[in-house]
This record gives sequence, structure tokens and C-alpha cells, in this order.
Amino acid sequence: MLRKGAGTACDQLAFLLKQGTQSHVTIQVLPFAVGEHPEMLGGVLKIYTVPGEPQVAYEEGSRSGVLIEDQAGVAMRRENYDLLRAMALSPRDSEAVIQAAMEDYTPCPRPGT
Repeated sequence: MLRKGAGTACDQLAFLLKQGTQSHVTIQVLPFAVGEHPEMLGGVLKIYTVPGEPQVAYEEGSRSGVLIEDQAGVAMRRENYDLLRAMALSPRDSEAVIQAAMEDYTPCPRPGT
């Protein structure tokens, strides 16, 4: 979610691009044209993987969070997450979309300039 104001929005977009250069970060944009997906209904999903341990999922909403350790529940969330990633733009195309959005704000210098 972008905050209002050209300067603030540019800063947020530039931050995303900078984060995307890290080896452990992948940024993918899910276009509005894809439509609504059940897993996008108001919260954060994190899937934790620790070597030698079963995966766990953590869902967080505006008022609460829940840790899911049940492997069937984790598998369902992982499957939905994988589906969202498959529907999203590639990291390269996502970067291009973010850069194009930055051009909508004047002035909005590109990161690194």
C-alpha cells in the first residue's frame, strides 16, 4: 500500500527496488487484472522453514495473529502462496512496473541517481 503524496510514494517505491537487489528478497507484483484471491483478504502470511523441522505458518490481521503448526493447514497456505506467486509478474517485470509507477510521480529520481 502506497501512502499519499508524491515524495512519500516515490520513497516507498525506491525502497522496494533497493530491497529487491538483496539475494534473499524477491519482489513480485500481482496485477489488479488477476482479480481477487481468497488469500489476499486482509492479512499477512509468513511461512517459516527451519532445517530439520516442519514448516509453520503465521497469519496476522489487524487485531490478532495465529501460528499454524498443523501440517495440513500449513500445506494449504503454502499451496495458496505458491498460486499467488505463479499469478504474479516475474521479478524483472515487477521491477519494470514499479519503475513505471515511479515515473507517474514528478519529480521522482530513480534509485542510485
